[in-house]
Amino acid sequence: MNWDDLRYLVAIKRHKTLTRAATALGTNVATVSRRIDKIGEKLGSPAFVRTADGWLPSPRIEHLLSVAEEFDQRIEAARNNLDSDGQHIKLTIGAAPLLNTHVLFPALPDLQEEAPELELEFRNRIFKNGLGDCDIVLVQHRPESGRLIAARVVTLPFRIYAHANADLDGDWIGMPDEFEQIGPQAMASAWFKRPPRIRVEHFDQLAEVIQVTETMGPLPDIVAKRYPDLRPISCPDDSYYAPIYAAYHASRRGDRAVATVLDWVRHAFATSTKQNSRTCFPVPESDIA
Repeated sequence: MNWDDLRYLVAIKRHKTLTRAATALGTNVATVSRRIDKIGEKLGSPAFVRTADGWLPSPRIEHLLSVAEEFDQRIEAARNNLDSDGQHIKLTIGAAPLLNTHVLFPALPDLQEEAPELELEFRNRIFKNGLGDCDIVLVQHRPESGRLIAARVVTLPFRIYAHANADLDGDWIGMPDEFEQIGPQAMASAWFKRPPRIRVEHFDQLAEVIQVTETMGPLPDIVAKRYPDLRPISCPDDSYYAPIYAAYHASRRGDRAVATVLDWVRHAFATSTKQNSRTCFPVPESDIA
């Protein structure tokens, strides 16, 4: 088995579908399928198994893939550290839609000015482990498996926000049932001590519903800042704080492109945090559930 074979294995592990692997390799699905079949013949058994979550490597090749993937990452880092001579450097960033929309996208002009050679792709990632097909991921929990380097870049505050016309004994807006015992939804359930009247899946939707119904609910400060009629009614001791970690493969340590993007991510969060100074509503003790 040569390096060209291993490239196909790495691409399928990383992207989990033949279509996306083919795109990354600059070829077509038929070629990827034929190559994987031939590799399976060399191994004496299929290299990958098709599942509902995509193509997963067979246990027999997991160690081989780990070695190949690290080598691939090292090659990518070395390439990025060469003089680019105007060539674009591609990086993929995975983060929750909340972070992409409210933190990273607004700061893109700064990165474009500093590193015009970067060609970025943003992926929405929620409740996924590892890097997948991303070079850098922003996650709420520090990765505990794989050769990943992770550093906390920010702690995001979530508070209970109310519309200026809200009845503080009235309805509130929350997240779906599966979030009941975790994070901001758990904070809100403990605060209100009653179920929400309306549930939505995303914080942008939640803020919009609070705005139009003049009610209350849990929101991150970075979303609530866009609605001048909303004010926090829970103060620091009653808030939820979500740590955000930036993670990348250990073999990319020293990759100038990765380092540039990580510095920009920190800058984006620092800028967003400075713009989110909101004071608490003075809430009469009798109005707190």
